[in-house]
Amino acid sequence: GPEGAPASGPMLSRSAMRAAGRSGRRWVTSAAAAGPRVCIVGSGPSGFYAAKYLLKTHPGATVDIVDRLPTPFGLVRSGVAPDHPEVKNVTVDFESVAAEFASEGRFRYHGNVCVGEDVELSDLRKSFDAVLLAYGASSDRELGVPGEDLEGVGGARAFVNWYNGHPDHKDDPWAEALQNTEDVVIVGQGNVAIDCARVLTKTPDELRHTDITSYALEALAASRVRRVHVVGRRGHVQAAFTMKELRELTRLDDAALVAHTHELDAGATEASAEELSKSRAAKKIDALLRDTGKCLHADESGAVPQHGKAKEVHLRFLLSPTGFQAGEGARVGSTLLSRSRLEGPAGAQSAVATGDEVALPSQLVLRSIGYRSVAVPGLSFDAQRCVARNDAGRVVDEAGVPDVGLYVTGWLKRGPSGIIGTNIVCAKGSVKAILDDWEAGALAGASTAAVAWPQAVDWEGWLRIDAAERAAGEAAGKSREKLSEVEAMIAASRG
Repeated sequence: GPEGAPASGPMLSRSAMRAAGRSGRRWVTSAAAAGPRVCIVGSGPSGFYAAKYLLKTHPGATVDIVDRLPTPFGLVRSGVAPDHPEVKNVTVDFESVAAEFASEGRFRYHGNVCVGEDVELSDLRKSFDAVLLAYGASSDRELGVPGEDLEGVGGARAFVNWYNGHPDHKDDPWAEALQNTEDVVIVGQGNVAIDCARVLTKTPDELRHTDITSYALEALAASRVRRVHVVGRRGHVQAAFTMKELRELTRLDDAALVAHTHELDAGATEASAEELSKSRAAKKIDALLRDTGKCLHADESGAVPQHGKAKEVHLRFLLSPTGFQAGEGARVGSTLLSRSRLEGPAGAQSAVATGDEVALPSQLVLRSIGYRSVAVPGLSFDAQRCVARNDAGRVVDEAGVPDVGLYVTGWLKRGPSGIIGTNIVCAKGSVKAILDDWEAGALAGASTAAVAWPQAVDWEGWLRIDAAERAAGEAAGKSREKLSEVEAMIAASRG
């Protein structure tokens, strides 16, 4: 483990530790009190919150975080929209945890180390008392409709990763796609879908001072996108976006927000009225969408009132994609949708096809119907739900028997839902499982040899990358200019 970490077993008696745990107090603080050596795979919010609560709860615990990229923070860095800097402030908390415990030798970071390639999960398990998997969801859910493999049909996640400078997506051909696109269809209406619609329709000046990558800013400045349709299966009362996100769409410099009156009306069932009466948030969204001063209303033919802005964001409801048709060559040209109506009681309405079909022109389609976790070799994985099989954070086999010493937190534990803060309670639960098992004596026997990978970027290395990015950003009048190539990150990490 980290230098100076005691190699012997716990110095406190098991009963003393159990008593400390029962009373809800912290463990007795003593420099000699050995604690579990835990390796956390993934440095996003789920991993960092787990590190924080492990280190703060047990004075003898040590944490090594391993991440595939040289840079930490997962989706806070590569997922959160560049024009939402306040959401990224959570990294201040993570940085202070790292600073506090790295100085005590209890926290180490190993960036640029890929589990399954550079090191096997089975080897990590031999080196640590516990391994906590917090690597999230790196894949997309697919629609499973004809034409989904056409050029120009892609995942919103990949688009977001591209404009945020994720090394895996830096060279994706979005710039070329944007130059050949006037109509975009985004399938799904969660916050990621709304982020994409906003980034596609903001002016370069609205994005210039954010931490968006300079190559993405250039591509968006040259974009020919004029209309973005954000499509949902159910009605506006059931929509997944928030009032904050909707309000931002009414304040774009050169894009108008458009709703389609007949779709709003079709979703106004008795059950929807009951849902509205119980939700202040849904009431506000309904009022804004019906306020023609803030949101233009298209008629049934799709005609939009004059507005004098260059672009339009259409929020479309009660439409389910049934397939995509090619336009020129193998590239998508239109999205085929089936109109739906709502059936069922309040709180449980579902979309039922009416038989009416609609085709929307689209030279670019972004799927935004959810992320999907993938398994690493050696993990018990539920392929239906795309999560690790687990019981309150303990990984279990198909029969529910714990795989002792292996734990999970975040999206890999519960599925891809919730906001950054949702990971707090989630991480606390998994940390409790680890510390309960340690206290019960179930986690004995890890090797005491320190782990090291020659290619790893440590925390000091990350701080040098961070400083280089901030300096480059300052020169360009923005918060940071992200490095988006692993080689460049490694070079910066060495100072």
